[in-house]
Amino acid sequence: MLNYLQDRFQERSVVQMTYHHILFTLSHSLNFSVLVCMTCNFLLVLFVSMI
Repeated sequence: MLNYLQDRFQERSVVQMTYHHILFTLSHSLNFSVLVCMTCNFLLVLFVSMI
């Protein structure tokens, strides 16, 4: 039982590590200003469509 839990925990931590690594790489590869610009445009479109 304990071994099973340890295996599950290791599995989960590996998945988390991979997830964080992917996010980290994406955030560095993407241009930050482009991301901000897209977000602003998206919010603007939402705001206009609500009026």
